[in-house]
Amino acid sequence: MTELDPRMPPSVEAFRAWTRPAGPRAARIEISGIAVEFEGLPEALMDRMSVVYAPYLSQPTAQGRSLKVRMCKAPLDYFIAPPPPTGPGEEYRMYTALQEGVFRTMSYRLASWIDVRRREGAVVLASGDADPAPRALENFL
Repeated sequence: MTELDPRMPPSVEAFRAWTRPAGPRAARIEISGIAVEFEGLPEALMDRMSVVYAPYLSQPTAQGRSLKVRMCKAPLDYFIAPPPPTGPGEEYRMYTALQEGVFRTMSYRLASWIDVRRREGAVVLASGDADPAPRALENFL
């Protein structure tokens, strides 16, 4: 795989290299009529989502106008190197790109793309500990 541009989210084509599900769980989050259905959620992330998003969480229905998102693992620690834990604080970095109706993002531990017209997308989690998965997913949402 080619090296990632440090300020540009991966292309949709790059996501084809990341197909291993991040976990076995699935969930639907619906807030104010906007629904996102996830497949491939890790157990620990699903456990945290069941607390934080309890009023909005249900099982996927595969019906309606929800955005279908598959969650996979990336064999990386981070997409963007986080600041050193003992260094000065920094604002959370999340890079975005919009091209031909596809919105892409990249933060420390998460990269994503969504195609609103086709109602599908992908979230890829890296394995580093500096950016907890629940925070990364919250920024995606």
